[in-house]
Amino acid sequence: MATVAAEVRSNAPTETPILARSSDNHLSALPEDPEAGERSVAQWREHLREEERERRLGYDRRRLRQHREVIQRLQQVRQSYTAATNDAAIRRVQAQLKASIPKLEKSLDAIDHWRVSSTLVPEYAKLVHLFSEEYPEARIAALSGEKAALVALESEISGRFERIDEGLHEATESEDE
Repeated sequence: MATVAAEVRSNAPTETPILARSSDNHLSALPEDPEAGERSVAQWREHLREEERERRLGYDRRRLRQHREVIQRLQQVRQSYTAATNDAAIRRVQAQLKASIPKLEKSLDAIDHWRVSSTLVPEYAKLVHLFSEEYPEARIAALSGEKAALVALESEISGRFERIDEGLHEATESEDE
């Protein structure tokens, strides 16, 4: 076996391969179709995007139980705010949420510590932020008649819960390669 390898090395051409030669060598380059090249690159990028999407869906599918626990907790927070009918009650819910944020963060870390693999963890983190800061302020303002901020936040929160439901459904339906 060693003699075959030595033979191959001794018979290897000593000059630079054609593809590595500079254009000064007066050798004509292979004809290229720039449009076909662009289509090929675009097709490859789309393939990589789809592979990444499938990887992330599979990642979330393997953590469905943890996802459901976080979603349930976020829905409970939303219901607690809805049930709070005065400034003091809203502040109590806010204080309870802020006290539970380390536990929520730990739950998010259990799903995706680096926050790069799950498609849903960023949505959860944004909801935690909204519920702990902007949402209670908007609810209190709405008590005094200023409802525009609350309406906008309710719409955003509903949209986020819809995206979470869609993402969870997609993850549930996904398959490993």
